Amino acid sequence: MAGFYIKKVIAKSAAKGDASVSFGKGLTIIQGRFDSGKTCVANCIDFVFGGSVEKPFKETAKYDGVAMIVAPNDAEGEVILSRTVGKNQVDVSSTVSGIDSGIYDVNYRRGAKNPPLNEVWLKLIGIQQETMIVTNARFEAKRLTWRNLLRVFYLDEGRVDDADSIVEPKHRYMENTLFLSALLYLITGRTFTETDAQEKKEIKKPAAKL
Repeated sequence: MAGFYIKKVIAKSAAKGDASVSFGKGLTIIQGRFDSGKTCVANCIDFVFGGSVEKPFKETAKYDGVAMIVAPNDAEGEVILSRTVGKNQVDVSSTVSGIDSGIYDVNYRRGAKNPPLNEVWLKLIGIQQETMIVTNARFEAKRLTWRNLLRVFYLDEGRVDDADSIVEPKHRYMENTLFLSALLYLITGRTFTETDAQEKKEIKKPAAKL
């Protein structure tokens, strides 16, 4: 079950009815005139991926939630993910083996009743267990998340004509060491967390004499 594709994105509205756009496997290009809804579609996708709670719609749009249907590339079933504007939870309905239906928290919280949404996205790209990866040059470890890898799968609208590499952009766009660690794990399966974390320089310095 390595990889998935988006089948449909639905902007939900009790006031004026739902609006939707469908996709197929492979490359999909959305084109249209200015202010025709292209940015809204991109924002809806990012919203269900775990983006900002207020991001998808203009205040005048009168949409109050997003549903997205995704399907694995090489397995049966589909996953429907529904999120309400202003909420940090996602309702997941799944017929894909290994992915449970239920309420998922957008953000990881230790000891939380609900599992993190991160689990769904990572399982869809073939990562079945919680994984720690190197987060910086001192080999400190951090939990791998879907957002760490997102720029491989989803290009923000503002970067469509950006000449910088997604791997090592010149401007600050996520933590590059963390992203490269996540990408390396995705390609090789290695985390390099067996290397002991190194002390910070300021810790190594002897205490100043009084």
